Amino acid sequence: APMILFLKKINLYLNTLKYLQLSQIIYRLKFIFPVFKKKITRSSIPKRRPELNLKTYFLRYPRTIFSRKKFIFLNLESNEDISNLWNHEKKSKLWLFNLHYLRDLSNITDDSQQELMETIFQSWIEKNPLGFGVGWSSPTLSLRIVNLIKWFLEKKIENPFFIKSLVHQIRYLEKKIEYHLKGNHLLANAKALIFAGFYFQGNEAEIWLKKGMKILEKEIPEQILSDGGHFERSTMYHSIILEDLLDLENLFISNPYILSSKYLNIQELRRTIDKMISWLQAMIHPDNEISFFNDAALKVSASPKNLFDYAKRLNHPLPVLENGLTYLQDSGYIRYESNDFVLIIDVAEVCPSYLPAHAHADTLSYEFSYKNQRIIVNSGTSQYDKSDQRNFERGTSAHSTLEIDGRNSSEIWDIFRVAKRAKVSDICFEEKNKKLIISAKHDGFSLCKDKIFHKRKWVIKKNGFKVKDKIIGSFSKAISYTFLHPSVKVNEKYLLLDDSMKISWNSKPSTPRIESSLWHKEFGASKKNKNIQLDLNFKKNITKSNIKFKIN
Repeated sequence: APMILFLKKINLYLNTLKYLQLSQIIYRLKFIFPVFKKKITRSSIPKRRPELNLKTYFLRYPRTIFSRKKFIFLNLESNEDISNLWNHEKKSKLWLFNLHYLRDLSNITDDSQQELMETIFQSWIEKNPLGFGVGWSSPTLSLRIVNLIKWFLEKKIENPFFIKSLVHQIRYLEKKIEYHLKGNHLLANAKALIFAGFYFQGNEAEIWLKKGMKILEKEIPEQILSDGGHFERSTMYHSIILEDLLDLENLFISNPYILSSKYLNIQELRRTIDKMISWLQAMIHPDNEISFFNDAALKVSASPKNLFDYAKRLNHPLPVLENGLTYLQDSGYIRYESNDFVLIIDVAEVCPSYLPAHAHADTLSYEFSYKNQRIIVNSGTSQYDKSDQRNFERGTSAHSTLEIDGRNSSEIWDIFRVAKRAKVSDICFEEKNKKLIISAKHDGFSLCKDKIFHKRKWVIKKNGFKVKDKIIGSFSKAISYTFLHPSVKVNEKYLLLDDSMKISWNSKPSTPRIESSLWHKEFGASKKNKNIQLDLNFKKNITKSNIKFKIN
């Protein structure tokens, strides 16, 4: 038994590592071995540019720091003094990251709040010496550097102690660019360097600017797909990166004398932003909030409404989303909208081959809204801790799709890893007898010798739809999950909505079970909901089931 477990572990690592790029491995080695580490100079501080302009204000976020002893991040409140919190052993790493971001610096509205944030940053400097603690990790550095520069710009901060700390943070980040991770982390690094290169002047600032722009030029074409979606396929991270690009555009067009034309084509950046806006419009529900595919939760990124308002202030047109079918082919999502109902369907690759951090085993899952109310959902994301809960939330059984023999459709493991991945094929659209039929299949449940395919069809009519599942191959037991929004009540015949409307439903061939579950709408916040489960037992080589919803 120990040998079998050891071999399984080796296989898991091999099926994960084989997707990494050589450059990721090389840069990871540089992070690990001290011989590659470069010392951070504490020499003279570069001068600030005499004046920076902004076409419009940056986005504001809800307040999270209320006093030296009151902090609320991820729906968890702390009442300990700030001097004891920065590297608190009992706080989750993500909670501490949010503390170190200092995002409240951009929310200051009065003098008392300004004094509080000066005290908070003074404490940060005193309690976080160079290179010590989570505050010096590259992700926290990147976000805090940008928030500090926004604060310095808006409130015209001239405290030399604060400015010196900012410069040390920039220099430290420049030596710890996350080339080994790539993805949204690398774009955040680039944004911080670009902000630094704009805020300061001189040779060092020019180096920061050139390095940040070089990363941006390379990564935007790779990370933003042709349909406008971010390649990690998370609506939450897509929204974060859309704000990043809007911030950079705001900086670029407000200060064109700094940014030489050799760095970036501004019109090309605007076209990328326009595509990202269109993609996000297709991936939100009628309640104007994001859908939950892969890592996604509300109130981490800016809301779509705030992002669209920001884009309008920068003169981006907001296209009107038409009724009917929208196929985001490059990222792998389908939206169908008609007669007040919206379906959003996942036929996507699980993740970029070399970057599985935010992937879920949610292939062929879907979400459904009627009017402004969500009806069918995926379960969302409540944490990034190494835990059974994190494993469950990434797993197939937390999504409105089908699970076979208790296995995940893609081999998710640890906090941010994936080994074997489901491959989607045979994506088809067909109009027949006033019905639209969308279908696809995947091979994620296949074993070494036995091929197993899950094929799913969505048969859409004017007043409802049917989801038809077919399993090709041998298995013992399968379960189809349909998760309902917490506001939806369910009995054996109807889904009961808040506005006294009913949606009738039925299923074949199995007798459905209605089970209790949780919907994780935000980090640290969960609500009770129900899910409908259909059991499928093996019959010959092909096993079928369906569930039907009709709007009354």
